[in-house]
Amino acid sequence: MTGGPLPDVPGTYVLLLRPRRTGETVRIGALGTIGLEAGRYAYVGSAFGPGGLRARVGRHLRDGKKPHWHIDHLLPAVRVEEVWLSTFPEKLEERWVEALRASPGAEVPLRGFGAGDCGCEGHLVHLPDAPGPDLLGRQPGDHPVRTFQPGEG
Repeated sequence: MTGGPLPDVPGTYVLLLRPRRTGETVRIGALGTIGLEAGRYAYVGSAFGPGGLRARVGRHLRDGKKPHWHIDHLLPAVRVEEVWLSTFPEKLEERWVEALRASPGAEVPLRGFGAGDCGCEGHLVHLPDAPGPDLLGRQPGDHPVRTFQPGEG
């Protein structure tokens, strides 16, 4: 999806993140802390409320917001390199987290991060190398994973 605005429809997304400074420790509210390591972090979320992906991902990309979600505490310490998204009408978060965790060297750096509404280990995965959206595997229906570069719209 390079070259267009984020869609204003529901969907699931990944924020591909790179630490601004490795070795920095970031407090994630009452959940705990994360020591940022080299590599990438993939945060998986969904946007099924008003404004869909455009509203939710757009909020994540804005500076100066009051922290509401776990990801809001982490975002000042990282750079969003890319957004992967799908407009499939059902949540794909747990499926995508499992696909990311199956990657060699992947780990969940803080149990419970972003997972307040499900029973999984967490929605933030640390990856030693820069992955591509093909890591998420085959997608249901006619809803491929598309990419968005922050600053495109």
